[in-house]
Amino acid sequence: MILKEFYSAVSGLSFTLLGLWWAVATLRREEWGADRSRRRMARQIALSFLLPGVMSLVSLLAVRVTVVWNVGFGLAGALGAVSTAALLAGDTERSPGGGAGRLVLLAMVVLYSLIAVVAVFPKSVAMVGVGLRPLEVEGILVSIFVFLGVNLAWLFLFDPLPELPGPESRRRRS
Repeated sequence: MILKEFYSAVSGLSFTLLGLWWAVATLRREEWGADRSRRRMARQIALSFLLPGVMSLVSLLAVRVTVVWNVGFGLAGALGAVSTAALLAGDTERSPGGGAGRLVLLAMVVLYSLIAVVAVFPKSVAMVGVGLRPLEVEGILVSIFVFLGVNLAWLFLFDPLPELPGPESRRRRS
């Protein structure tokens, strides 16, 4: 598969997953809207589908124009790493899926960072000697990232909601 076909498929998949996630978030708006950490996690999951889609679109525009994909992947990787790290730092007591969710988020920080490093230093790929071009390495990283995003969404969807203070939660406990 050539890079154009690969990134076209990843772009379509990412934006489809983003649309599905928005539909789920709309259905769960009332439940998740009452809890700041859940709102932040829902936004982070949306970002985990949006950024790979945007990176894929940028790569389609710039397969041969290195500076365009360098900037696009570099900015997306940096934004994703900072956003995910901030989520991890701010919600240390709650992650979807407990330890598994925190592990997925940590892996996402690492992958976002690697995406940014390869974009900023594409010649580093040649130094490793794997025989792949930088955009091929980015494709592998983005693929793993989309897989992690789907798993994070799954963990979040099936994570039990915390008890909310108020008359409704008191009735549930009785």
